[in-house]
Amino acid sequence: MTTSRHLSWDGTWNARDLGGLPTRGGMTKPGALVRSEQLTEMTDEGWSDLARHGVRTLIDLRNGHQISPGEQDPPPSVVITSIPIEEGLEEDDEFAEWMQDGWLGTPLYYGRFVERWPDRCARAVGSVADAQPGGVVVTCGKGSDRTGLVVALILDLLGVDRDLIVEDYLQTAMRLQSVRARALGRADDGDKIRAVLDLVGTTASVSMSEFISSVDTAALLSEGGLSTEQSTRLSQRLTS
Repeated sequence: MTTSRHLSWDGTWNARDLGGLPTRGGMTKPGALVRSEQLTEMTDEGWSDLARHGVRTLIDLRNGHQISPGEQDPPPSVVITSIPIEEGLEEDDEFAEWMQDGWLGTPLYYGRFVERWPDRCARAVGSVADAQPGGVVVTCGKGSDRTGLVVALILDLLGVDRDLIVEDYLQTAMRLQSVRARALGRADDGDKIRAVLDLVGTTASVSMSEFISSVDTAALLSEGGLSTEQSTRLSQRLTS
């Protein structure tokens, strides 16, 4: 990917249009799908930018306790859909172990997550297929882990080259470890993430590549409840 797809919406640091990527039968459409961090710092100008970009649906992957009433104030044309894909999993022993070991900041847990909870993945992907006409933005906290997983599954289902999917994931890491950290005066957590990956002898690039190369996305999402009709609608709205 040689062209920057970063979106300079006022109040965001990690918003990126996923258009212009080659698929099996064409290209992903510009403006159809955007990934971003939570939009709680968006200014009025930022919301206007989002609306002008054609976004009509905001899919929020955060858990209920992470959302405060009124913290996101989109224009009336934009609908917020809550799809909390990790809701309640803090009580699960394996998920709690991932949290304790720092895996939730990496792709290390993706393989087991999709294996154990294909229904949660299918619901998130299906929400993009079922959204009202217009662009869709997928968000979570930092726009990294949950958004990274859902976006990777969508792009893989569309037939985007897996090397490009990995590259997109790494672009998010670079944004979070540089632009956002500096702008907000926060420490770069890249060293902490690399230390977690070092413990298992891998890197973000390798672990993401291993995940996306090993998953049968179409079968996984079908098992989780994504219908053939939803898959068709997803392709129609996101590719040309």
